[in-house]
Amino acid sequence: MNEQKAPEQQGCLQHAGRIAGIVVLAIVTIVCFVALVTREPLYRRWAPEGERPVPDARVIEALNSTGKGDTSGGEESTATEEDPAAAGQNPTTTEADPATTEEETMAGKLTLTVDGAAFAVTLEDTAAARELAARLPLTLAMSELNGNEKYAYLDDPLPTAASRPETIHAGDVMLFGDSCLVLFYETFQTSYSYTPVGHVDDPSGLAEALGSGDVTVSWS
Repeated sequence: MNEQKAPEQQGCLQHAGRIAGIVVLAIVTIVCFVALVTREPLYRRWAPEGERPVPDARVIEALNSTGKGDTSGGEESTATEEDPAAAGQNPTTTEADPATTEEETMAGKLTLTVDGAAFAVTLEDTAAARELAARLPLTLAMSELNGNEKYAYLDDPLPTAASRPETIHAGDVMLFGDSCLVLFYETFQTSYSYTPVGHVDDPSGLAEALGSGDVTVSWS
C-alpha cells in the first residue's frame, strides 16, 4: 500500500514545484515591470537609506548643466514673445491708405469762389456730398431764383437722401431732386425736401458776392 502512495506523493511534489516556479516567475516579472516604470535601479530602491550609492559628482554637474540649458532656452522663448513696446521697439503700425485719406479730406471741406470772394464750406456726411467732392473742381453757371437762392443743374445725378428741413439757413448748400445743386443766401421757411450737401462756415458777405442775378461760382 505504501508503494501505491509513493507515486501519488511524487506527483503532488512535482505539481507544487511547478506552481512555485510560476509564482517566482510572476514576482520577478512584476519587480522588473516596476523597475522599468519608475526608471530607478532596484539596488537603489531596496538598499537601506544609509547604504544607497551616491551619484558621481560629474553626473550631478552634467545634470545641472542640462537644467541650466533648458532654463536659458525657456528665457529665450519668453523674450521672443515679448511685447515689442515693452522691449523698447516700435510696434508695427498700419499706414493709412493715401486714397482714403484724400477722400476723407475732400468730403470734409471745399471752397466756393464768387467774383474773387472765397467762402469755406463744410460738407455734410452724405453720399451726395462725397460724390460732389469727388467731382471737384467745378465751375457752374448758377441762376437766380426767388431772391434767396442760386441753382445749377449738374451733368450727372448725385445720390439722394431727401428730407424736409423746414428752415433754410443762409449758406446752406442743398440738392433738389438728384441733379439740381442749390446755394441759399437767405434764411426762410420751406415746405420742400432737399438732400443736405454742406453749409458755408461764415455766410456774411455771401449775398452781396452773389448779387441779384445769375452768377458763375467755382467749387474746389
